[in-house]
Amino acid sequence: MDNAVKVSIAAILEERFPNGIRPNSIIDINKLKKFYTEITDKEISSEINLPVLLDSIGFRHGEKIFAVSSDGKQCLVDLLDRLIAKNNQLFYYDEFYSAHMDFFLKIHIFSSGLLKIVLINIVPSLYYSKNFFSTSNDVTVESEVLRCFETAVCQSYEQLNAKLPYVPLDKIKQVLIQDDFLRVNMSIYTHVSKVGIDKNEQDYAKNKVKAEIAERGFASLLSFDVSASFEINPELSETALRNGLFQKHLADCYEKRWNVITPKGMVLNAPAILEYYCTMHKRLSLDELLAFEEEINGRVSNQALLAAYETMIRVDKDTFVANDEICFDAEMADNALTLFVHNDVIPLRTVTSFTSFPYIEGYQWNLYLLESYCRRFSKRFMYQCLSVNSRNIGAIFRKSANFADYTGVLASAVTVSNIELNDKVVGDYLFERGYVAQRIGSTISKVVAKAQYFRQKRF
Repeated sequence: MDNAVKVSIAAILEERFPNGIRPNSIIDINKLKKFYTEITDKEISSEINLPVLLDSIGFRHGEKIFAVSSDGKQCLVDLLDRLIAKNNQLFYYDEFYSAHMDFFLKIHIFSSGLLKIVLINIVPSLYYSKNFFSTSNDVTVESEVLRCFETAVCQSYEQLNAKLPYVPLDKIKQVLIQDDFLRVNMSIYTHVSKVGIDKNEQDYAKNKVKAEIAERGFASLLSFDVSASFEINPELSETALRNGLFQKHLADCYEKRWNVITPKGMVLNAPAILEYYCTMHKRLSLDELLAFEEEINGRVSNQALLAAYETMIRVDKDTFVANDEICFDAEMADNALTLFVHNDVIPLRTVTSFTSFPYIEGYQWNLYLLESYCRRFSKRFMYQCLSVNSRNIGAIFRKSANFADYTGVLASAVTVSNIELNDKVVGDYLFERGYVAQRIGSTISKVVAKAQYFRQKRF
């Protein structure tokens, strides 16, 4: 092939087809032939395979071939050389393209996908992956983030993003959630290699973990004393120091979820840990409880609510407080309840007024507070339900009734109601009054059977 033909067509592509040419398009090929004739006063020989010729000139991307001039290619190489000389070693195509979009548009590179193809062809010495390229095959996001900590103890998201401008911030954040990176403050991290731990505090923590696990099956990270280590690491928070102590000196033998430490491979005693978590707080929101349960269990069930009811007082739908926050006058509260509990059993929701209940400083009586009171503080009454809930579903009953289980409680309520004893009627009755959350189920059938027995005994 005459090289002059190739040079002419390359020039036409650069000038007349800046957005690429479709080699399989009759329209585009005819335009190319027309421009060639206008410039050279000649026609392109029919013996020339134009698609093959175009492939040898430009870069195929999708259905098009794009031509980048020699000057454009050289400018791209020069740009890369300058950036690598500034110690940039990892480039995600999208970030690289966005950062220098004006330059790439000027040399007719219109997407990060086309940029990748051009780079692979003109700078083959670099290492290319699906989403990024690098100066060597051992460069990763983690190695780049680590490199940023070589000259600084702490780094924020913004600082890391500025030092690694061609790495997406979400990729940087994915690295920072690894165990060896420690959260110092909001959006600020350090690496475990930057943490110095006092020798006495190391030894104390190791002994304390052994003792606490022997006693109750788990240990608390919050019980570690890191005051001496704090003097060594004034830039770090106590939380970061405790996590660093664990990672450097305990992680080989133990594992940690939140601030709970257990031997590796040990089945987590979630109820005990949830109760411990509750006792460590003066006040907890329902959202905080459920989030913690999901963190240690991987899902939310009723365990967190059960633990909170066993160790704290629910003062409203969204809040639990420590036991010592409220001092109940049980005698007056029980006297007030007798105004509502005329038989042995009532639904919790039946209590619609709290004017006769004793004053509690800082808190107002409501159904949530009343439920907590009846669960653990009342001397004459109890509260039960089929499952813990936030809908005020359940029953208050006299302790003197000596019910064996909640089925007996429900059967007693049904027995004195004089309703027809079949599953549908009983299910509707219990559901509508707030004793149960569902109208049907095996419990309803058991209640019907027991209520039938109670009525027979009455007569």
